[in-house]
Amino acid sequence: MSGKALFLTIFLVIMNATLFLGTPVSGQQEKIVYDDGSAEYQWCKIEAGIGDMYAVRFTSPHQHSKIVKFRYYITGSPDSFWAVVFDSERNYIFEKEVKPRSSNAWFNVDTAEENIFVEGDFYIAIEYIVAKKPKIGYDTK
Repeated sequence: MSGKALFLTIFLVIMNATLFLGTPVSGQQEKIVYDDGSAEYQWCKIEAGIGDMYAVRFTSPHQHSKIVKFRYYITGSPDSFWAVVFDSERNYIFEKEVKPRSSNAWFNVDTAEENIFVEGDFYIAIEYIVAKKPKIGYDTK
């Protein structure tokens, strides 16, 4: 994988993303949501953008959290892509090729067995490997 990472510092427009964290101390899951529940628009990458990414920066509410699941809102044209997690320095800490099966639905990436631990800022990204697919929802509110 040799993608060019497009890290977006987005204040009003963000990819619809939800993250589930497991905390080692309590063992309970917490959910971080940067989303109002609806996708106002959708994005995809054209052919020239294959290998590019969209990313959302998250901040862990704990010193040491395990990512057990994250998800993307797929609005259309489901197809394979790389699900990626970066640390605060934008180094890869997880990457997996995945393929959603449906549109207008959340697509979960289960990482409970992957032992991905984060603290502070980190990024959840989507790297395109197929032109114009999938289309992902994004928020403007």
